[in-house]
Amino acid sequence: MDSSGTRVSRMMSAPDPSESDAVLAEQRVRALFDHSPFAIQIFAPNGQTRHVNRAYTELWGLSLEQLAGFNVLDDSRLAAAGLAPLIRRGFAGAIAIPIRPSPSAGRPFVSWVQVVPPSADL
Repeated sequence: MDSSGTRVSRMMSAPDPSESDAVLAEQRVRALFDHSPFAIQIFAPNGQTRHVNRAYTELWGLSLEQLAGFNVLDDSRLAAAGLAPLIRRGFAGAIAIPIRPSPSAGRPFVSWVQVVPPSADL
C-alpha cells in the first residue's frame, strides 16, 4: 500500500534470455573486432568509413576521426589503379573479390576485398 492506503502492485518480469544472449553476442563480436590482429575497416553502404579497429589504426596510422569524409567509392587512387569497379561490385553484394594487380601497377592499395552484408551495426 502507498501512503494514501491505495494498494499498489508492480509486475516484475524476468529478463528475456534472448535479449541477454544478443547483448552478450554483440559484446563478443565487438571484442573480436577491437582486438583482432588483422586491420579491419567497416564501411557504410554509401562508402563512408563506419568503424576501424586498433590494428587498422596501428597499420595505417589513421584513426576513425581522421577518416571522416573519406569515401571508398569516390577514391581517385582506387579509380586510377582500376580497382573502383571491383570495389563497387563488392558494395553491390559480391561476397569476395580477389584483386590481382599487374606487376607493373606497383604496390596495390588492397590485396583483397571481402564484403559481408551487414547484419547489425558494430
